[in-house]
Amino acid sequence: MTHRIKTYENFVSEEECQYAINLINNGKLEKYIHNPEIKILKSAGAEEFVSMISNRIKPIIKEEYGYIPDVKLTEAYLTLWESGSKSGLHIDSHEGYEDIIFSFVIYLSSDFTGGQIIFPSQQFELYPDSGSMVIFPSGGREYPHRVEEIRSGKRYTLAGWFVQNV
Repeated sequence: MTHRIKTYENFVSEEECQYAINLINNGKLEKYIHNPEIKILKSAGAEEFVSMISNRIKPIIKEEYGYIPDVKLTEAYLTLWESGSKSGLHIDSHEGYEDIIFSFVIYLSSDFTGGQIIFPSQQFELYPDSGSMVIFPSGGREYPHRVEEIRSGKRYTLAGWFVQNV
């Protein structure tokens, strides 16, 4: 089955991964409103890092997907998924977030078990390495996905969502 899910190995460097993990480990974490099993970082220092990374993604959206309008990051979080964390089947452009058109996840660690992202409709599963990124269109209902339960270790990620810049 064809799909428009794209993966990039070594999208961020080991140093950038470690920098982000340190931000998470030393920051004030909150439960994510859409999934309280996940902890997110909302603190100074993270915004600059997230902005730098999202600026690398914008040209990919234009080149890989042929998306001409300008996009802007609407939300992004450095996240911690501990043992037992998971995310059920969902779409990212849900109620209140209908304007989201692209989603991405950057994996900052790989020393965990479980935690694969699965797109059942596309028969696509990814158990990524540290530094890799997955990006996919998220407008509409075409790309429902879930994250399998973390069985051991800690899964650190940067997840974000783009909307059209109007």
